[in-house]
Amino acid sequence: MQAVSFVHGSIILRGKYVRSFDSVVGRQLQRSLDGFSNLSGLYEDALVGRDLAYRSMTYLRRIDENSMLPADLRVYLAISMEAGNAWQSPVDLDLSNLFYRGVTALGIDSPLGIDSPLSPVYGHSGNSQSSFYLKLGRIF
Repeated sequence: MQAVSFVHGSIILRGKYVRSFDSVVGRQLQRSLDGFSNLSGLYEDALVGRDLAYRSMTYLRRIDENSMLPADLRVYLAISMEAGNAWQSPVDLDLSNLFYRGVTALGIDSPLGIDSPLSPVYGHSGNSQSSFYLKLGRIF
């Protein structure tokens, strides 16, 4: 993970590439892309394979600086674009058939402290798959 901070926010880059060199890989050793922050919006084990590639770019910004909220709560907005796929065979590996997802998250400091924000997260894909998460803790 690599983060670059600006005056009004941060850009976070994440990625992973996993490849198995074994000729036979059982399900327990295969990798999957699904759920929050791994092609958000997909169902559990939606993409499973012995090889996978994933990349995301997230913009994170604190949006409460001129807040009229009665309490001093920190509020953050995160927008993320994700791309990735999983393949069963190295010959199938093709970056032109990646899946793309978009994520929007709103983080609000919880009573548990700054390291435990409460964040409703919405993930959506172009093929009408979407998901909603309620996360406690840092999301990016």
